[in-house]
Amino acid sequence: MKKFASLLTGLLLLSSISISAAPPLSVATGSAADTIKIMTTPGLSPLVQSWVKDYSARNPESVFAVLVSGNNQNASVSSLSILPVESQAIRDNGYGWKLVVAHDAVVPVFNSMNPLRNELVARGISPAVFASILKGSGKILWSDVIPGAAQKPINMYLPDNGSIYSIVEGFTGIANLRGLNIKSVKGDKFNETVTGDIWSVGFCRLNDLTSGSAMPAGLSILPVDRNGNGKIDNFEKIYENPEALLRGAWTGKYPHSLCGSVYAVSAVKPEDKNAIAFLRWIISEGDQKLSSNGFSQLAGTEKESGLTALASVKNSIVKPAESQVSYSWLFILAGLIITGGIVTAVLGLRKRKDSVLSAETVREIPVLSEKTITAPGGLYFDKSHTWAFMERDGLVRIGVDDFLQHVTGTITGIKLRETGEYVKRGEKILTIIRDGKQLSLCAPVSGIIRSQNTDLYLDSSIINSSPYTDGWIYLVEPKNWIKDIQMMFAPDRFREWITDEFTRLKDFLATVLTSHYPEYSQIVLQDGGELTDNLLEKLGPEVWEDFQVNFIDKSR
Repeated sequence: MKKFASLLTGLLLLSSISISAAPPLSVATGSAADTIKIMTTPGLSPLVQSWVKDYSARNPESVFAVLVSGNNQNASVSSLSILPVESQAIRDNGYGWKLVVAHDAVVPVFNSMNPLRNELVARGISPAVFASILKGSGKILWSDVIPGAAQKPINMYLPDNGSIYSIVEGFTGIANLRGLNIKSVKGDKFNETVTGDIWSVGFCRLNDLTSGSAMPAGLSILPVDRNGNGKIDNFEKIYENPEALLRGAWTGKYPHSLCGSVYAVSAVKPEDKNAIAFLRWIISEGDQKLSSNGFSQLAGTEKESGLTALASVKNSIVKPAESQVSYSWLFILAGLIITGGIVTAVLGLRKRKDSVLSAETVREIPVLSEKTITAPGGLYFDKSHTWAFMERDGLVRIGVDDFLQHVTGTITGIKLRETGEYVKRGEKILTIIRDGKQLSLCAPVSGIIRSQNTDLYLDSSIINSSPYTDGWIYLVEPKNWIKDIQMMFAPDRFREWITDEFTRLKDFLATVLTSHYPEYSQIVLQDGGELTDNLLEKLGPEVWEDFQVNFIDKSR
């Protein structure tokens, strides 16, 4: 203890000396009329101007100067820049601070009068086929893409815009598009050129096409067949209109290589309180301007992350040392408090000794795989991830399978149909809830509900702890039991099917999460491609909604 007391005394003396030597600080409010200089590009200027106009109307004390730079490289004259992700300024200037404020997309389009319109909408074109069209030494014909189609050349157009060329190169895997089977047109002539050529295909920015939810007359969005299977699957059907495509891009259904972002950037982390307030407004309220300007809003988690980042920056300016008031005693007091905390922690550690070391050993993260899923004999399993079992009295007991409860994590609530109701196989019969996020499941059999498991209203987590026993959902008087079980899996076939479901689950996660929610990748996928147990538990409602539409509903 003597050595420990000597150490404590030394720490206190060192804290006093170090803190006393630190320069005293004071906070200045700054002038409300300070001009906020914002540099942006011509393509983003309408969006930035609309932001500034609306914000200034609410905050007349704020003064802005918007500088439009054609070469994207004059950011040094501004206190803040708002630039597209592919901007040369972002690539070259090595900004020390940046914040995503919006998303953008480059989209393939074709002439609406193309005789192959219906087939193009149903089949789409894969990235590999786009690449073959662009690399074709001669003219690629429509019959080369769609068997039996007209032997007419596919005329490919791109706006004369280096950033769009760069994005399409990334999408197709072609190092340099210049000089290939492509026609470059002036940006303001792109729509006119494509609508004037019935056999045309092109790429352009979505915000260059429309300022609302409708496409220009004569142009249609050309679907991208992401998996190259020759058809647009349910999860790929996001091409009805620009709004649907933006929604798809936001939820990860659109090729990541065709999606971009808009960043607020600065050489250093901003400290001006007016600039910070403006950025917070952009993320929280100003995002209403994005849709009308052809951009996509941030995901909920991205908004939270951005607001948190802005909350952590300093909102003050340090005055020169001669005008400062000394607050050294405050720092000395803070040092004493911190040192006291260290002492308490050390003493606590000495008392716990080996027990603490044992408690803090690294825990293994539970893995979700085919081997962890249970499937008792005698049950029938449905593609809706429910199960059915006929009791001796002829009633059929229904529940949720082990796979789904592992995916959702702890269930906190449930919505049930009423006793006496008639339900059809494939009809929504129950909703499971996790902290407000919901999934609706379908009936594996047709019949009349004779009983509910009312214990689930008090503790819905029974579904997790005992999915095949105490966590049952209904007792149903079946109508077509023999017919219904022919469309379900016995335990032996269930094992084969559940393996396919894991493949489908990984494809879903790769498509929806990893491209637009990289912060989730470590939550759901471990090294070696293994899945983490309860992987939906911490994900947002937009992911649950997408899981409902593109995994649960698609399985039927």
